[in-house]
Amino acid sequence: METNTQAAARARDFFDDYRDALLARDIDRIAAAYHCPALIAFPAQVVAVTAPAQTRTFFENAVGQYAGVTRARGDVTVLAATEHSIWADVTWDYDGAAPAERMVYQLLDTGDEWLIGVLTPVLGAS
Repeated sequence: METNTQAAARARDFFDDYRDALLARDIDRIAAAYHCPALIAFPAQVVAVTAPAQTRTFFENAVGQYAGVTRARGDVTVLAATEHSIWADVTWDYDGAAPAERMVYQLLDTGDEWLIGVLTPVLGAS
């Protein structure tokens, strides 16, 4: 069983790497952080991600909204953990260059690595 301390360390490492890929605008690394299939639960729209190309296309189109962002910090709180999943609440702060975002992620253990299996934006994040 994954302890909270182990899960917190895994989540912190994962999101540090993910942040670095986002800041580098490295679309391939960003897409590689997502499991396929994955589920993105936007407000009023749920997207089933069935191919890595979907993630690539999304981030190719979204990267412009982070123009001017050169630093980011993810405040990670582990909500729950099992041997195969970590549920993490992450608030992303872009040092004022873009609005803060809050997401809840479910990380899945593939046996080789941890990947994002479910992403849910949290409304009303500041």
